[in-house]
Amino acid sequence: MYENARVVQIQPGQMDKAMHLLRTGMVPILKMQAGFIHLGLLPDNTRNRLTIITLWQMEARARAAEAAYAYQQEMRKLEPLLDLPANTPPDRANTRERISHPVMLN
Repeated sequence: MYENARVVQIQPGQMDKAMHLLRTGMVPILKMQAGFIHLGLLPDNTRNRLTIITLWQMEARARAAEAAYAYQQEMRKLEPLLDLPANTPPDRANTRERISHPVMLN
């Protein structure tokens, strides 16, 4: 199993909207991707940060899904809700921190 986690900074007061957007837009797209297992959303309302966790059968499947046009379009829909410094490069617009690693289950 493979985990991919992203931490995004959300504008104050926009957490519910961001989570709704991911649940209604991203989940159906991910469910169509081979190897997708689960999407988890962990909000931190005190710091306006949202951790987005996806679980996959294999790393290659996760990377292929992220490269898909539909996935990228859904992540772009999140950008207006993000709290980013001015002039943030487009490739950094949707991620503050990113952690990807294999997950071992016993």
